[in-house]
Formats: sequence, C-alpha cells, structure tokens
Amino acid sequence: MNRLSGQWPSHQTTTLTTPPTHQILLQMLRHAEKNVGQPFTVNWPVGERPLFCEVLVIEQQIFARAARKEAHLGETQCKWTFGEYTKAEFGKQEKKPLWTHFTRDIGLITELLAEAVKAQNPESEPVPLAEKAAAVLPAAEMPKRTGRFNALKLTKNTLPTQVSPSRKSGDVTLSGELNKVELTGILQSISICKMTGRLDLQDTLEGIEIFFEDGLPVHACQMKMLNTADEKPITGDPVLLSALIWNNGSFCFNPERKTSERSIKRKLEVLLLEGACLKDYNVYLQAAKIDANSVLHQNFGALSDDEFSEKLSAGMPMDTKLQRTLYDALDGKAKIGDILGRLNLLKPQWVPVLFNLLSCNLISTEGEEQGQKKTEDKERVIDPSLVTKAERELARYETGFLSFPLFMLFLQRELDRYVDSGVPLALVIFEIWHKNEAMSNEKLQKVANLFRSIAASYDAIGHYGDFEFAMLLPLKGESDSREFVELFHKFVSDSFDEGSSATETIKMTSGIATADGSDEQIDLQTFVTSAVKAKRANKTQGTSTTSVRQLRWEQMRKQAENETKSGNLDKATSLWGTLFKEASQLEFDKSYWGQAAEKYSQLLLAAGRFSEVEPILSQMLRYRTEQSGPDDISTITAAGELAHCYYAQGKYNDAEFLIQGVLSAYAKHFGEEYPVVATWYYNLATLYHVQHKHAAAEPMYKKSLEIRKRILGDDHVETKKSQSSYDALIKLMNPEKEKEKPVQLITGSWTVYQREHEEEPDLLS
Repeated sequence: MNRLSGQWPSHQTTTLTTPPTHQILLQMLRHAEKNVGQPFTVNWPVGERPLFCEVLVIEQQIFARAARKEAHLGETQCKWTFGEYTKAEFGKQEKKPLWTHFTRDIGLITELLAEAVKAQNPESEPVPLAEKAAAVLPAAEMPKRTGRFNALKLTKNTLPTQVSPSRKSGDVTLSGELNKVELTGILQSISICKMTGRLDLQDTLEGIEIFFEDGLPVHACQMKMLNTADEKPITGDPVLLSALIWNNGSFCFNPERKTSERSIKRKLEVLLLEGACLKDYNVYLQAAKIDANSVLHQNFGALSDDEFSEKLSAGMPMDTKLQRTLYDALDGKAKIGDILGRLNLLKPQWVPVLFNLLSCNLISTEGEEQGQKKTEDKERVIDPSLVTKAERELARYETGFLSFPLFMLFLQRELDRYVDSGVPLALVIFEIWHKNEAMSNEKLQKVANLFRSIAASYDAIGHYGDFEFAMLLPLKGESDSREFVELFHKFVSDSFDEGSSATETIKMTSGIATADGSDEQIDLQTFVTSAVKAKRANKTQGTSTTSVRQLRWEQMRKQAENETKSGNLDKATSLWGTLFKEASQLEFDKSYWGQAAEKYSQLLLAAGRFSEVEPILSQMLRYRTEQSGPDDISTITAAGELAHCYYAQGKYNDAEFLIQGVLSAYAKHFGEEYPVVATWYYNLATLYHVQHKHAAAEPMYKKSLEIRKRILGDDHVETKKSQSSYDALIKLMNPEKEKEKPVQLITGSWTVYQREHEEEPDLLS
C-alpha cells in the first residue's frame, strides 16, 4: 500500500487508507497538470468496497466567448471523477463513476467528496476538512480557472449528479466563499440535482435570495442591509444577473426555505449566458479603474442623434435610448454612483452601457475632450473600436451577415491555411426558419448578433443562397463543430421564444464539412459542395445536423451491406473494416462504432481470423455492457462470441470463464428448459472434453441431452449430437474397453477435433 508523501510515484494509481484530503487533492491536480491526458487515480477502502477519486487534465479547443474577446488556444480542462469499483458480469473489477465534475476549485471538490463519501458510508466519521481552512493557499498558488467556457457549455456531465439535500430543518447543503467557487457552477449544480430551497448570497451590505423548485429558479430578491423605510427590494431576472457579477461574498443553500412568489421569467441557461457577458463587461470596467466614485466625462460634448448612433456602431448592439440617457447625464462633476442612483438603473442595466460608451471612446475619466484635442505624441494610439467597426462594415447592413463573395474569400484563406499548416476548420451550410417561415431581415440581424455573442472572433457567418446561410468555424473538427451548431440552435431558440412554454418554433437544418486531415486533397468547390450535399440529405431525412463524414459513412455502409448479401465476403470484410476505423471519428454517436464492430467481427469470425477479431470482440463486450447493461441479450451474445474466439485459439481458461457466465445469464433469462441453454451446456461440456476433464464434462453433456430430449425429441439432429458426444465420453471414461477406433468429438458449431487416442480422464481439483 502506497502513501502520499513529498513527491508522487511514477505510476498513475496510488492507494490510501482514508479518503484524500484537501492537500492531497491539490497534489493530484498538480501531478495531472504535468501529465496532460493521463488520469491519476487514488483508491481507498470503505468497508468491503473500494472507492476511487480520479483527476484528468485534457487539452481542448475553446470556441465560446463573451464580450467579443478571444478565448486562448491550448487551454486545458480539469475533469474530476468519483466512484466505486464493481465486479463486472463477464470480467474483472471495473470503475463505476457516481459523478463527474469539471473544475479547478479544490475546495469545491473537497466538499463534494466529503458529501459523497458520507452518502456511501453514513456510519463513518466525516472527512476531516479542517485542514482546508487551516491551509489556505496564497494567491500565487491558486489554480487558474478556464474562464467562461464552462458557463456557456451547459451539459449534464459538467457537474456532479449526486448532491443530497439534508432533510433536517436548518441544515445547509452547499456553503462557501464566492472567491473560491464560481456562482455559475453552484447554480448549475442546483439545477442538475433538481434541488428545492433558497440560495442566500451575502456581500458586505447587500444580500440576495434565490428560490429554487426542482432545480429551476422561480424567485429572486435583492435588498440592501441598511435600507430606508420606503425602499423596496429588487426582484426578478435582474437580481440573478447581478449575483453573477459578484466576485466576493459568501453563499449557502437551505433546502427548508420555499416561496409562492414567481419573478424569474427567463430560462436559467439564457440568464447564465447573459451573466457571462456581464461579468466580462464588469472586468473591463474594473481594469479601467471605474467604480461608483469615478467621475466620467463626455469626450465629444453634445452630439446629434445621428452622430451618437454613428459612434456607437462600433460597439455591441443594445438600447440606444438608454445609452444616450446615461451619456447626457455625465457632466464631469458628479460621481457615477450618484448619477446611477438618480437614474434608478440596476447593475445589469448600466454595466453594459458603460462598457459600450467606454469601448467606443465616447467617455473617459479625463476632463479634456479627446475628440477635439491634438496630440504631439510620435506613437499613434490604436483605438480597438476601429477593428469592431470595420468588421461591422464588412457585413451587409440589412442582415448583419457577410456577403457571399466576402464569406467565400474568408473560407478560401482558411483552406489555404489548412493546406500549409494543417490547422483544421469546419464549414456549416444551414437553413433556419421561425414558425415555419423564412426569417425577415430584422430577425436575421438578431441571429447574426446571437452568433457573434457566443462565437470566437475568428468565426464568421454569411449568406450562401437566397434562403441558405453559412458558418466558418476555424480550429474546429467534427465533434467541436457539431457541438457548436447544437449550442447555437438552442441559444437562438431560447432567445426567440424567451419566457414561452410552447414548443420550439426555431427550426434549423445543417450540413457540416470538416478539413481535419482525413482528406489528402481539398479545394473550395469540393469543400462547399460536400457541405451542401450533407445539408440537403439531412433535410430529406428530416433530421437536424449531418456531417460529410457521417453521410460518407452511411453510403459506404449501404455498399458493405449489399456486398455481404451478394456473398462477396472479401470485399464486404474490407468495407466493414474501413467503416470500423472511420466510426471512431464519429464520436458524437457510438451506435456507428457498435454497428461496424458487430458486422466486421462476424465476418472475421466466419473467415477464421481469430487473432484479429479478439480485440474487437473485447471492445464490443465492454460497449454492449455500457450501452445495455450486463444482463441484456446483446451483451450475452457478445460474451458468447468472445468465448468462441478464445476457444478457437486454445485459450481454454478464458473461454471457460465466459461460457459459465453466458450459461448462467441465459438460464436466468429463459429458464433451464430452453434450447439455447442446452446449447451452452453442450459447449461447456466440449470445452472440458478437449481438456481431458472428463469428470467435469459428463454432467454437462448429460444436462444438455436431457433438455434436448424433452424439448426437441429423440430424433432431432441436436439431440443425436448430444447423445453421440455423451456416448463417446462414457466409453473414454471406461478404462476396461480398448480404444480401437479414432474418437471424434462433436463440438457444436465451433469446430470438430480428431484424436487417435484419448488419455485417462483428468480429475478436477
């Protein structure tokens, strides 16, 4: 048994006597960061059952962003998994994950691990967390977070699936500090675990209460601690958005607190996406050292409405009237906090407005009017808003989409980059409707703005045809591009149908072409045409998204099935082998791999290529177990095929273990009086027979013979086969009779063995 000390051992698994503490989890994370892509596992016993905690650091291409800022490439994501070991039906001990969490907050993992261990063994002592409070890390030691990607990529696997609220009155399920745990993760945890109760947030003199029912936020309330008698609390969506901007404060969740009020109107996913943007705006203002005590000045003085709109064209699209109101209120004397209070603006309202005014160079903290002053500096100051303005000018003003020629230019440049350096890219050709009608120009402008709010700065959206559009997604392969399209579709649907309980009214069909190394040669015409064909095939089938690789795989599958039916087994085997390799690229749907593996393994077995098919059958057994469970007929069938493969190669011990499991599973499903049960009794008997374990083979032959006589009758060919093998075994077990003729062992559909003489029967130990 290993113990954790100063440095980790070279291997990737270690065992403890107690659950890992906060410091050990931190060491695990550091070790995993030095070995990207290699999981590090810690095991420890709880009673008779071992538990495990595993950390894996993986590299990923980040596509989501907010506030028009690029995400960094080469960013890593940290995946924590907690679970227990179980004994598989047909194999060794396997890991059974109980929850998976993507985070770098060691404090959160420590608390979740403590709750999970307690749930697994309620009578055990709680995990010592005092070490966490005593060993607070300095700022330089805190792990870096990945930013807003986790807030935008809302999947069920990004958070733990087991959080058990206490039933005792007054107990707090979740609590901690917001500077250590992101509020986004807390809200998602409550949502996924369908918790009911009240989340209390406290920051200096402000407090926020958010009520949940079955994981859905229903009411939010914000109130200052030192409020006046006539000051009313703020409620609804703005309160939750305000909370998402907080960087400090404490939180706690109380499952006993409920309310009948309803003030939250929008879906949690939409609020989290908007909150991610607001947080970026707030960070921008903090970097500019703007707070409630700042005094802001107009850079251009009085402006006409047209002049004001022109200068705002380089910024983010938002309410022009509100921006004008705040701009006109800035007199260069009053503090911004006083002005905001006088205008009665909430933080989710004024933060994006100040961001826009500042980024468009309309306001500053200096008294001199920058629009009129002349500078003698030799270095020219670059205005970042000019870049945004140029980008907007490239798009068609009536829709916000790039024109077709300009989009093709950008696509050609990315294809050139791919040819020169191998940097991947994806092209999406799509159609989109609202309530089964084509989008108006006004709606298309909204779609374009929604795309830019979640896309990377190097992504582009443009026109392709009259009712067709295109997305250019550099740095994305098959899986990432499909994930982005699905996120975009959901985001647009939620934004158009905000607050509606009706069925989805946004319909979208798309085709995806990727350049990621799978094609040796590629040109603009071929690349675009392939995406269009995938989209049209997808529209014909009535599905939402189809990729070129997926379409090509389906076409090859039909060819392989035709070759199989025609009896061209060599050609069919080659095609199914290619499909099997290609299926690993279609990660979004494992059914492709399962279908190819099943057909390919059957052909290899029929051809007697047992050494080639063995690893495929082993993977197939694991796949069936994961997809359908260990007791499903498909899993039992896969185990039987692997047993056949072991038997044909003379790996009798491996075959015996599987045959016993298959026999037991079939008997459990159908009962003893069933033909397939008799067959597996017979297979087990022949396995013992060829190993000279006659005493073990005799009752198996006898059981098979008895079942077949009762079900099939004495004259059935299977009954006669059992009788023949049983008689041959009895003769061999009788030492008084001389073996004058060769003995033939009938071993079912697997193989037939010929032996000149049989030795004395082996005794089983």
